[in-house]
Amino acid sequence: MTGKMHQNADNQADSQPTSRHPPGPVSCDPDQETRTSPESEPPPDCAAPTGSAQQSDRCPVVAIGASAGGFEALQKFLGVLPPDCGFALVILLHTDPTKRSYAVDLLGRDTSMTVVAAGDGMLIAPNHAYIAPAGVSLTVRQDVFHCTNGGSARGRTIDVFLRSLAEDKTNDAICIILSGTGSDGTLGIRAIKEAGGTVMAQSPDSAKYSGMPHSAIATGLVDFVLPVEALPEQLIDYLRYRTSPAGIDQQHQGDTAESHITSIFRLLCNETGHDFTNYKRNTVLRRIERRMQLRQITGYEDYVTYLRNQPEEVTSLLRDLMIGVTHFFRDPDLFDRLNELVINALVDSREGQQPIRVWVPGCATGEEAYSIAMLLTEQMSRLQKRVSVQIFATDIDEAHLDIARAGLYPESIETDVAPDRLRRFFTQEAGGYRVTKQIREMLIFSLHNLLTNPPFSRLDLISCRNVLIYLNSELQNRLLPLFHYGLTTNGFLFLGPSEHISGYSNLFAEVDRRARIFSRKTFVSQTTVDFPLFAAGRDPTRSVTLSRRQQVTLEETLSAVTERLLLSDFSPAAVLVNEQDDILRFHGRTGLYLEPPTGRPEVNVIEMARPGLRLKLRAALHQARKASKPIVIDQLHFRANGSTVSVRVTVKPVIEPGSDPGMLLIVFEALPDASAATLEPEKLGTENESDSPDVRQLEMELRSTRESLQTMVEELETSNEELKSSNEELLSMNEEMQSTNEELETSKEELQSVNEELETVNSELSAKVAELAKAHSDIKHLMESTEIATIFLDNDLRVKRYTPAVTQIFNLISTDIGRPITDLTHQIIGEHLVEDVRTVLRTLTRSDSEVRTSDGRIFIMRVLPYRSLDNVIEGAVITFLDVTAQKRGEEAIANARRLAEDIIQALRQPLLIVETSLKIRSTNQQYCMEFEAKPDQTHGRYLFEVGGGLWDDPDLRDRLDRLREDGFEFNDYEVCCTLPTAGERTILVNGRTIPGDDTRRPLLLLALTDVTEIRNTRERERLMIQELDHRVKNTLASVLSLCRLTADSTTATDDFVRIFEGRIAALSRVHEALAIQRWEGADLHDLVERMMSVYDEETGPHRITVEGEHVVLPHRVIIPITMAIHELATNAAKHGASSTSTGHITITWQCIANSGEKRLHLEWSEAGGPPTEPPTKRGVGLSLIERGIGYNLGGIVEVDFAPEGLTCRMDIPL
Repeated sequence: MTGKMHQNADNQADSQPTSRHPPGPVSCDPDQETRTSPESEPPPDCAAPTGSAQQSDRCPVVAIGASAGGFEALQKFLGVLPPDCGFALVILLHTDPTKRSYAVDLLGRDTSMTVVAAGDGMLIAPNHAYIAPAGVSLTVRQDVFHCTNGGSARGRTIDVFLRSLAEDKTNDAICIILSGTGSDGTLGIRAIKEAGGTVMAQSPDSAKYSGMPHSAIATGLVDFVLPVEALPEQLIDYLRYRTSPAGIDQQHQGDTAESHITSIFRLLCNETGHDFTNYKRNTVLRRIERRMQLRQITGYEDYVTYLRNQPEEVTSLLRDLMIGVTHFFRDPDLFDRLNELVINALVDSREGQQPIRVWVPGCATGEEAYSIAMLLTEQMSRLQKRVSVQIFATDIDEAHLDIARAGLYPESIETDVAPDRLRRFFTQEAGGYRVTKQIREMLIFSLHNLLTNPPFSRLDLISCRNVLIYLNSELQNRLLPLFHYGLTTNGFLFLGPSEHISGYSNLFAEVDRRARIFSRKTFVSQTTVDFPLFAAGRDPTRSVTLSRRQQVTLEETLSAVTERLLLSDFSPAAVLVNEQDDILRFHGRTGLYLEPPTGRPEVNVIEMARPGLRLKLRAALHQARKASKPIVIDQLHFRANGSTVSVRVTVKPVIEPGSDPGMLLIVFEALPDASAATLEPEKLGTENESDSPDVRQLEMELRSTRESLQTMVEELETSNEELKSSNEELLSMNEEMQSTNEELETSKEELQSVNEELETVNSELSAKVAELAKAHSDIKHLMESTEIATIFLDNDLRVKRYTPAVTQIFNLISTDIGRPITDLTHQIIGEHLVEDVRTVLRTLTRSDSEVRTSDGRIFIMRVLPYRSLDNVIEGAVITFLDVTAQKRGEEAIANARRLAEDIIQALRQPLLIVETSLKIRSTNQQYCMEFEAKPDQTHGRYLFEVGGGLWDDPDLRDRLDRLREDGFEFNDYEVCCTLPTAGERTILVNGRTIPGDDTRRPLLLLALTDVTEIRNTRERERLMIQELDHRVKNTLASVLSLCRLTADSTTATDDFVRIFEGRIAALSRVHEALAIQRWEGADLHDLVERMMSVYDEETGPHRITVEGEHVVLPHRVIIPITMAIHELATNAAKHGASSTSTGHITITWQCIANSGEKRLHLEWSEAGGPPTEPPTKRGVGLSLIERGIGYNLGGIVEVDFAPEGLTCRMDIPL
């Protein structure tokens, strides 16, 4: 209980919502006297304990935070840590809450400590390691775990627990940061250090991931940075020293220790420029003693020597004394009150270009200053106003200011800043969250010593939270007037929850007592302000009053109020006083009624009143405030300057806009002298009997009595104030006692609950013993009945136990237990058995190998290290799994697969083997040849993607879906496709399923047949038959027509035969030319030459000229054209150019395309023959030409019977 009281009384700074380091040194004078204000010391029963005697009897708790790579570090840590260490470990890991964690089982193998998962309501016990469960927020209170589902975001569990540990254990809190990424734990170690705890970290070079150790070390708050293997030894040494009887001695109660502490202060001042003489002594002593514990130094004198020899320790001590800990919106309810009462009023009342000026002294790393900037921005957005904001954030630690200026904070601020504010005022980066430019530009960060640098002025708000708690009353009395001076008329002061303005209620008025929000009073007495004009060398006795500008403004205001009241009712001497009866302003000649007392200057009207006025004036002031109405004291007599004065005193409450409560106007109205002359002697106090010794003696006694009475009245007033203060303290203590009583009641209930839990645990243990006995029996039967050959060996390879099945491999009998395995014979081929066992015992990794016996059996031999329940290697376990049938089956399957593969590849039909997912498993060579594919471009791809979508046919998709889902086989499904080289092809697809089994999935077999050539051949045969039929019919019709025409034109049989044979011969030559071209067409030049070759032999060479371009005639125009040429040649031989030796025939043609139509122009021209004359009647030949060309082909025939020779022109559409 003592330790807890010490924490509550002496560690105020550590338990406040917004803590930071003290504002800075006061003086660097090494000869300055060390003084401690009574107000800054805790009560005697709450004095700060030191040494092991005052340590808490509760179980020490060490929190370990780790993330990526931390599991290996934890295994090394636990492997070195003794199981009887005497403290509890709480291990905090970043694990996935959606997956089962095996951390308890795995870490339990590396230590003999009890490793369990932390649970809600679980009591912490020494020599236990607790694993924080995933997905919950784990905290500790009074050595009991508390779990909140989903209470913290993943990656913030370490900060949450460390904060609760700091609150629960205070200066006994210890944490260790191991390997991990990110910055989780950074805010938590700040809380640990704020509470006076100890922080250790794994050295970054030994960590697998150095993010978390680096982030912790960067705060400058880590006490020990060591490799993970060295951390347990350092931790045990530190705890052993703290709990040993030879801890820090108690010399600090004497003068010798005081001189050593003064020497420590001098060293700090000389080395760093910071003087802590006037800081609260218990807070400073606790931090010094903590450094002594870390260095295992028992005496202050030894520590002074250590400081002189180790300059880096001076820096470490300074860092501990100036721990800067702050959060965004810490204690949110107080910030809500600040927003409601102050921020809203400041923004709402601001007009024009007048800026809002805020000062945050002792800002540490800037979180509080940024929080106020966010509140101002939100309020301006709410009121849709644009107001200039200047926030001066100052501190004496340049390292903290650098962090504040950068505005980059770890991701763990997500626990303090609401998500909407994170999105609005921060941008997420790789290192965390950075304050936006809009907020950053509102703040000015500056190195500033609150006590040695001049203050800022014209301020609307000063937020100085948890700075005054580090200072004694002397420094606090210097700062509060400074704050009053720096604030504007309606300015506000925001203090920490444990800070107050006692003694300065004349300067500030309460706005919210609980939130510690105060407003500046306007009408105050002339206040002495000690300005820190210079940082060094300043005269400590020099003080100045309020600035001339402020005094002028104040005087103008007070003068206007006073004159308005006096001119309305009075014009005598008067004074204006405040609630504390301090004179704010004099009016008129008041020297007759008031006089300055001897000693310290006073402005209190009671102290300055003449003796005859003092008592009744005090009563009148009290009555006027109580009744809130004017009080008049008439015929008040007193002596002044050797004469009796009669006066009327009027005390009038001041109720005016802008006036402070409790202000009074005291008016002194002198009465005529006549009134005093008529008074009775005893009332006048005359000196008519001054010559009498008795009268003089009585007057002396009366004067002495009055002085004694005045002294008693003053003492009584002081006692009343002290009694009021004591009453408040007693009320506070009563509340604390009630709270303690409730806690004791709760503890009693918890103990009863623990007792019930212990009974439950005892029952569970009994059940466990019965289960263990049954399990032992089951294992015995399992060993005897199992068919798996197993043999257990110790570290010397001696047989410990075996199953009956192993006797089929080793020649074992029951008496062989205890014999080395090397002495036993076995059927295993090879000599690597013993070597495998020794390798496993050396590497602690299992070994799997295939072994064969002399009788042809095959076994899988597995060798595992044998671990006891204490995670100690006590030998090896060898198991033999008979896989003979499996191996032979695998060989048969492999042979069958090779045979099937060979068959598939040998087939001349393309095959595709497709998985049920429609990915191609394999193809044969014929498929690759016919479909121009490569195996690497086909195997493993989806069927519908290969060949540019070659098989992407909707109906084929449907058939394949039915095939793989219902086994519906299909045959001869036709697919038309286009191949790059082969062109358009027609493929028939047949689909079958290849059933699967337990070892493989079913497959689809697609057989492909290219029927393109077969179908093309059949089509050509069909067309040829049709064409042949058509042409035979046409030929017969032509022959019949020639026969009829010839018969009609001849009378003699010989002429008929000759002409008919010639025409049949010409027709035969045409058929010969068509046959050569497969009846697909013929060359016009070749046809003409064939037709004229007969006449060329009769007329001689060079008498027939054939000229024309290369033209392939379609078969439909060939017979009419060739028959026309035959008739013209026959006529020329009988009657024309060929009938004489001088005749000549010219045959020419050309193709002309006109309007997309192609036409053949052929001309027959004769010359050198007998003169020609038009026939008297149309002959058979001309009729045949006109019928064949004009009627059958739609051409035009022109015949010119000129004397010089026949000319025939034919225009034929092609």
